[in-house]
Amino acid sequence: MGMVHCLCYLSDHHYIGRKFVFIVFFAAYLDAFNESKAATAWIGSLAIFTFTMLGPLSLALSRKFGHRTSLMAGGIVASIGHMSSSFTTNIYQLYFTYGILIGCGFGITHLSAIEMVGIYFRKKLSVAMGLALAGGGMGQFVMSIGSQALIDTYGWRGLHMVLSAFCLHICVAGALFRPLQATREYSQVPEVTDENLQMSHGQCNANQDECNDQNGESKYSKTKLTPDKDNDISKYKDVHTEDRNSVSSSIGKQGRAVCNSITSFFKSLYDFSLFKEPDFIILLFVMVLQGFGAVTMTTHIVRRARDIGISATKAAFIPAAIGLGQLIGRPTIGGIGNLPKVKPNVLYALCFAICSVSVTLSLFLNSIVALTGLMVVFGGCMGGYMVLVSVNIAYYLGHARIGYAMSITFQFSGTTALIVGPLTGLMRDHFGIYDQAFILSACAYGAATLLAFVALPLVHKMVKARRRRSQQALDDAKVAEETEEELTGHPEEMEDSV
Repeated sequence: MGMVHCLCYLSDHHYIGRKFVFIVFFAAYLDAFNESKAATAWIGSLAIFTFTMLGPLSLALSRKFGHRTSLMAGGIVASIGHMSSSFTTNIYQLYFTYGILIGCGFGITHLSAIEMVGIYFRKKLSVAMGLALAGGGMGQFVMSIGSQALIDTYGWRGLHMVLSAFCLHICVAGALFRPLQATREYSQVPEVTDENLQMSHGQCNANQDECNDQNGESKYSKTKLTPDKDNDISKYKDVHTEDRNSVSSSIGKQGRAVCNSITSFFKSLYDFSLFKEPDFIILLFVMVLQGFGAVTMTTHIVRRARDIGISATKAAFIPAAIGLGQLIGRPTIGGIGNLPKVKPNVLYALCFAICSVSVTLSLFLNSIVALTGLMVVFGGCMGGYMVLVSVNIAYYLGHARIGYAMSITFQFSGTTALIVGPLTGLMRDHFGIYDQAFILSACAYGAATLLAFVALPLVHKMVKARRRRSQQALDDAKVAEETEEELTGHPEEMEDSV
């Protein structure tokens, strides 16, 4: 049942929001507001940036309140974002409703859902991830065609209302989540419990307003007053002045416990030790480069098709073709990556290489049929390398670090998207064509290919060799120390004899 819950939710989640259907919205926003392509591209770039930057917070919320709660909350936020976008009157309002709210909604849900797949599956992680993420391809395929039809019928505002209703299905799917508590590989954020807050002289009664000690007398009073020998109630003595220090000390402990809890929560957002791993640094650069290439294609390919004379209705088949390719490529490449003799970095590099060639060839194709066929290939490889991100992280860094590593890599990729989307639009406004931007996209994919195929395994071997040498040096030092102790005797025994 856990696998069914994970796959059903991920499919539904990606079906309605993986790429925020921005490929179709981009052209509609240009026609509606008559703004520059660079300014309009900021909407989608800001959404991707917000989506990726909330990865650590998503994981922290899931671990604090549970995956089910965070997923349902994200669905509600995304629904509010789409509904608010339908009432906007300029792109600056869309920066908030689309770029911030929708980005936040899907940012809260995305990584916590992916982490659940890593929790459930170990041996066949590649296949499980491919099948789970295949929902993104289905969503892009269906919604690209369906969104254009809905825009033609109801306008882009009506499409936002429809997507707002779809987003509420995330709450239903999230309710089906059943986390495996026993197999979680992360530590819970410390909570302030009754034991932390227990006073030094007794326990607090939860049903009373004050805290009493073991004798039933108030501990919060500054002094304990008793009548003198003459029973004169107007004269009292302070017989427990030390209680003041005790209460102050207890309050201080409470404050420190709360501060430690807050500090631990924020520390749970990141695993900074990852930045000490050279393998992880290479993976970060790979994600930045693939983000450069992907954002250019997924955001501007429809507008470029319209620039070369393809109608809006036909151009909508291009993102649908990318989605179809992802639907096929993600489970297929995920299955190939699970084969014992296949190295994940080689398959990773192959996907980048094919994407680079596809972007280059798209500059020479002007017919919708040829572009659609090429985008199926591009989408298959794009979906494939997205599946292999977690697989490579698990291979080089270990399963236990998938969540933290993916959140950080997606943040770097999202930061790239924040810059690349408007930059591509600015280059189009300056040169009048998209060719220069698409060439840069192909070069970025080419550089990612070299890093994944050459640099990643090379650095990994160097790190392993260095660790072996360090471990060998420690072992040699330990053996030498033991040998010296056997020859000279224990210094402590010699001192005792003297």
